Amino acid sequence: MLYSSPVKHQKALLPPLRKVRFLRSSRPIASLAFAVLILSPTGDPLCQDTHPSLPSPPSRSADSIALASRIRLRDHYDAGHIDSALAVLEEWSELTGDDVMKYRLNLMLHMAAGRFSGALYDRSLIGNLLIDRECDGSPCGSSSTWGYSPVDESLAPFTRRMAREMLPRTPEGSIERLLCECFAGDCDSIFQSLKHPEYGETPLAQHYDQEIQRILAGRTDANLAFYSGIWIPRGDNDVLGSHPFLGVVFGGAKFGYLFNVLCEVRLLNADKSYVLGVGNRRDTTKSFTGHYLGIEAGRELVHSIRHEVFVTGGVGFDGFLYDNPVEGDAKRAVNAFNANVGLGYKFHPRRLSRSYVGVQVVYNFIDYQRAAGTGLAGDAVSLRILVGRSGDTGVNQRLRCLGY
Repeated sequence: MLYSSPVKHQKALLPPLRKVRFLRSSRPIASLAFAVLILSPTGDPLCQDTHPSLPSPPSRSADSIALASRIRLRDHYDAGHIDSALAVLEEWSELTGDDVMKYRLNLMLHMAAGRFSGALYDRSLIGNLLIDRECDGSPCGSSSTWGYSPVDESLAPFTRRMAREMLPRTPEGSIERLLCECFAGDCDSIFQSLKHPEYGETPLAQHYDQEIQRILAGRTDANLAFYSGIWIPRGDNDVLGSHPFLGVVFGGAKFGYLFNVLCEVRLLNADKSYVLGVGNRRDTTKSFTGHYLGIEAGRELVHSIRHEVFVTGGVGFDGFLYDNPVEGDAKRAVNAFNANVGLGYKFHPRRLSRSYVGVQVVYNFIDYQRAAGTGLAGDAVSLRILVGRSGDTGVNQRLRCLGY
């Protein structure tokens, strides 16, 4: 017998009861303690349990389970015992967990049994279809990226063989045929096919649309652009003349909301002399160097593959410097608060490209009148031409892989 009874061991190791004769002594307490020590099992080294722990039953490794399951599953499938193959796959998944290939095998075995339906898969199948696909020379994603354990490559040849064998038996224009084509190694066309109206009501096409929307909703677009244009004063400010400007904008977008920081310098002197009143003095000059530092927040109205339309509102620190005719090289400043609203458009030359060119019209509410103390009441319009980069590299790569 492999395992002996632990109860028998315990009985064999119990110390025999001994007849103890109490010593006649004037110290009865010491004699009693001596007797208790002899009767105590722990007091006798021979009574201590030196029996080794019982061996545990041998456990099967994941590799041995996988090897045995692959052989049994292949034999059942080749013999046409589809239900038995499904039972082996279910037991295997319970013992070692799911992975990409087991997911595919489950779908194809149900196809072979004539019991395939949309209830067998969910949105995770979209990620499953990307495991073997490449886009622009880069892999579309690992199994861990899409929520699976590492791919069991030992199943890949058998899975592809099953798909190739079943492909001629699947109806044209069916989801089963699209999946068999992909599982056989051709996943390049499946996502383009899912956009066709004939598949529009299928669960797989709906899961595809949900995945696209989930990715778009979770993107975080960084934005960096340089811009140039012309600043055109309105009202009494037109004495300052129009001025070209250079600027830089950086920020980002999340959930369709924009946030940017801008820094701008307006160049060239005024065409005509203008007068500024400072206290009781009047300065006449053509000198002008404008500046603007502000923040803008906005909302995307349209965001497609190559086109974006957005509105913005912002506040900032506006003003200009001019030469002091009294103190020579010293500059004097006129500063004012700027509140503005704008409308813009961006165009991406390539699908899902981060690079863009854009145009933006901004109306600036400014008040040089209070700062300059003379007739400079009025606002200004800025026409901007932007060249920059925006987007989320990881999100764009996933969208390319999905054929978006």
